[in-house]
Amino acid sequence: MLMLLAASVLYISPVIGTGTAPDPYRLSLNSYMVGPGYVCIPSNVDGTPTFTWGLAVTKQSKVTDASILRFPVQDLDTPLTVTDGQWLAISTVLTARGVNMTGLSKTSTLRAVGDAMAAALGCGPGFLDGRLP
Repeated sequence: MLMLLAASVLYISPVIGTGTAPDPYRLSLNSYMVGPGYVCIPSNVDGTPTFTWGLAVTKQSKVTDASILRFPVQDLDTPLTVTDGQWLAISTVLTARGVNMTGLSKTSTLRAVGDAMAAALGCGPGFLDGRLP
């Protein structure tokens, strides 16, 4: 069984900031993050974010921002434990962000969904395992 960092959660979060020293580009999730974690915010050659969203793996946090999508805490290689309604919400958000949903369903593994998100961002296939490009 391979889990994310112990007691960690996968999040999709909007990118915020102006890119200046006092207001760097970051995930809005950053204000809720507790403890170690890692994020993926791909950038253009000029340093601006390529997308308006990014991924994060961090300890479970009390997130009150409705724009941040939190995935269930579970083993990466077991099927998702979501209802039809939850899957509809997840797939709607991912489709709107350009994630290729081909072959994904509510019975996909968290790894399959996470890898599809990482591929859409260009984070690399090992992102969920902490291997950053």
